[in-house]
Formats: sequence, C-alpha cells, structure tokens
Amino acid sequence: MTTDLHNLLFGDPRLIAADLEVSVRSVKNWQQDKTTPPPAMIKLLRIRYGDLGGLLGQEWNGFHFGRDGLFYHPDFKYGFAPGELRALFFNRQEVRWYRSEFIKMRAELERLQANTWATQKLRETCCTA
Repeated sequence: MTTDLHNLLFGDPRLIAADLEVSVRSVKNWQQDKTTPPPAMIKLLRIRYGDLGGLLGQEWNGFHFGRDGLFYHPDFKYGFAPGELRALFFNRQEVRWYRSEFIKMRAELERLQANTWATQKLRETCCTA
C-alpha cells in the first residue's frame, strides 16, 4: 500500500465505511493490504481526506479536508468550518464597502485640509499686511 493510500485509510474503519457507503469488512481488508480499494473509492477518499491538488489541479496543492471535517489552507495552521468559509464572502463584501467609504472620507479630509491651509495662508497674508 502506498503511503498516500495508507494515510487516506487511517482511522476507524466504521467511520470510513460510513463515509464511503461500503462494508466495514471491505475497509478492514484495504487497511490490512488484503485487497486494494477500487479507483473510485480512492478518489472519494482523496476528496474526503486528501490533498485537493490531485483532483482539482495544481493551484489546489496543499488544500485539504481534515479528519475533523475542517477545510485547511496550506499556509494556515487552523482549519475553516463551513460557517467560517461562508462568512469569508460576506466579509469580503463588507471590506470592499469599508474601503470605498475610506476613499470617500480621505478625499473629504484632503479637501478640508486644503481649505484649512488656504484659510491659514489668507489669515497670514491679511494679518502681516
């Protein structure tokens, strides 16, 4: 058995069997190298526990689903729960809105600073003359 397949079959055979909808006996046979899982089962195991790069393309290398049910990014130590992933899209929209508001406020601040500077220069000119 390859290391990749061994890692995919690691764990409680009952849970793996439930995930794949196969018998516990089949999973135990795969774990003990008595039989080899069909290619479709290996693909399902990779989807469930493996690195997504082999399934979806190189840009997904390192992304994977952990045994804890979380989605892992290759550069982060902690996984993301489904709710956190959903929130990322809303957070992105919110950040975009805040960014546009920031740009408006910065433009307004620059306008006010320019008016203040002009007023100060006018006062200096009037007062010194």
